[in-house]
Amino acid sequence: YDGAMPYDIGAPLGPILYRNASAGALGRRYYLSMQSPDSAWHLFVYDEAYGFWHREDGTHATYFARLGDSLYYLDGESGGIRGIQGAASVSGLTGTDEGAVSWYAESGDLWQDVFDRKYLARMQIRMQLEAGSSAALSVSYDHGDSWEAVFQTTAAVRKTYAVPILPHRSDSVRIRMAGTGPCLILGATKELEQGSEV
Repeated sequence: YDGAMPYDIGAPLGPILYRNASAGALGRRYYLSMQSPDSAWHLFVYDEAYGFWHREDGTHATYFARLGDSLYYLDGESGGIRGIQGAASVSGLTGTDEGAVSWYAESGDLWQDVFDRKYLARMQIRMQLEAGSSAALSVSYDHGDSWEAVFQTTAAVRKTYAVPILPHRSDSVRIRMAGTGPCLILGATKELEQGSEV
């Protein structure tokens, strides 16, 4: 980061609404494979050093992965693994979509009592689940090993949830989020309330 104001580097791609994008980076280049409204695939490359985009070809890359100084992608048409810019040969290897991935994330200790007799009264986590994805939230108090479930769902359609968490009074609380399939955490808020002097 050079301290300059952020700006939109995607503007030169025009007003077309692309979809099904997948991207990877290697060195000063950013590779972006995406589908245009006419269902055609495009591999665009952004060169950071020169600040411009160019279209390489019609590559349909579903996933990118970097290993050392090489960038690989899963070819959406053949299922084969391909390399970009002199990547080591991976001929004969194929891949398939592994389906929904299980995941979890756990916070550190969130201290309940803060200065000026304020305490954590409420939290809210906003998340977006894709159709078929599931998610669950649990809380643990005072460095304990047990977890108390506060929310669990499986989305029938793509949906955004606002999950309230009302922790009981304790020295600390931890939050664990777990699920299967795509989930986007949109944000988290907390509310503090004033306690008594006792």
